[in-house]
Amino acid sequence: MKVTINFLSAKIFALFWCIFGLLLLVAYFIPQLDTRLYVDLTSKEINKYHQDIVSAVRTQQFSRLLVTPEPLIEEKLNFTRPVLVDNERNIIGAKKNEIVYIQDFIHHSHDVLRPQSRTFYNLLIAGPFSIHLVDEDKQFAYFVYFITNVDPQRAIVNYTFDHPLFLIMLLMLISTPILAWLAYSLTQPIRRLQRAANAVALGDFRVNKELETIGVVELRQVGKSFNQMAQSLADIINTRQYMMSVVSHELRTPLTRLQLALGLIRRKMGDSKELQRIEMETNRLNQMMNDLLLVSATQVENSLYRKCISLLQIYQNVLNDAIFEAKELHIEMHIKQQIKSPEKCFIYGNLEGLSRALENVIRNALKYTKSMIEVSFLLRNNQVFIMIDDNGQGLPEAEYKHIFNPFYRVDEERTQIKQGAGLGLTIVYSTVKSHQGEVWAEKSHLGGLRIVIKLPLWQD
Repeated sequence: MKVTINFLSAKIFALFWCIFGLLLLVAYFIPQLDTRLYVDLTSKEINKYHQDIVSAVRTQQFSRLLVTPEPLIEEKLNFTRPVLVDNERNIIGAKKNEIVYIQDFIHHSHDVLRPQSRTFYNLLIAGPFSIHLVDEDKQFAYFVYFITNVDPQRAIVNYTFDHPLFLIMLLMLISTPILAWLAYSLTQPIRRLQRAANAVALGDFRVNKELETIGVVELRQVGKSFNQMAQSLADIINTRQYMMSVVSHELRTPLTRLQLALGLIRRKMGDSKELQRIEMETNRLNQMMNDLLLVSATQVENSLYRKCISLLQIYQNVLNDAIFEAKELHIEMHIKQQIKSPEKCFIYGNLEGLSRALENVIRNALKYTKSMIEVSFLLRNNQVFIMIDDNGQGLPEAEYKHIFNPFYRVDEERTQIKQGAGLGLTIVYSTVKSHQGEVWAEKSHLGGLRIVIKLPLWQD
């Protein structure tokens, strides 16, 4: 199974840990460059120390060391001086604080065919070199080591090399805040774009200028294109509403004339079955046109006029009216509230549209129930479920997916008494879908029909 990282911040931190892994490798390999390790001298360095030996012999520096073991020369930075070691490893010409380092060096490096060097804090020791000195007509063999005072400020660097974990922690301390800031600066504009996209999906087409002014250039360009898209969608919806208004006006005019002509004919010729049929179809056409305009207006209203509203605001007045109406019709109405704090559950949408949708479903249940309806509220996975049950005749399962279609009418036995244009549930479906929700019908536990409305909570 292939796993991909789709979050920019996660990618950035994944890159950080990849770099961190490389730094681990560097931390373990970089000590090889440490001058305090035993390093073989190059031929150039060997030649240089040979010249220093020749110079020391000429100036009788070795002879003075044999007479006065303690060095009398003033110590200077980068000043190189020799130290003698006899066959019994007695050290001649070294200071007391230098002896322990020289002994350590002698222990690890004692091959004159392979002279080496190493740094001990502020001392650079190189050697050994073989030399024979004459004292009282006797020849003695000595090993020569050279000591050079180096910069003591390198101690911090040396400590870092000695403690790779400290180096790792130092790198993390420096790099983590920088990368965290980088991740924040990159993800903040993307989060604003995500919130704007969610708002557009819920029908809020307002332009967010921050998308064009904050963030890196590429994200500002994306934000500008996104704002243009949102503005275009708003223009399309406004144009649609305008066209529907124009069409409504143009259709109402001939209908009004037709109804006027029908009245004049009835006055002159009297009433007849034919005139009654014409009048019925004219009224039906007028009602259908009004219902279509209502659906269109509801869609536009749901898209353009939105705000953050609580669940309690949506159903409180609707339930109060439904309870009153159920009492008048002698119908039992039960409310099952399974949400602890509905006033703290917010939905981003149109209050009137959502309330009207809920009212349509409850009124539909009051129409077709026998004696009882039940309204339940449930919260699950940041989704609000509103279930309306009745104990009426119900519907065949094959009809469930069709009842939300415009002008769809079920069998005549169920609808011959209850009149309507067949757009009530269509308005419910359109409203719920425009709020990124779902609505469906199913068999009720009361024996009739259940309508389920699912709406997402607002996640800021």
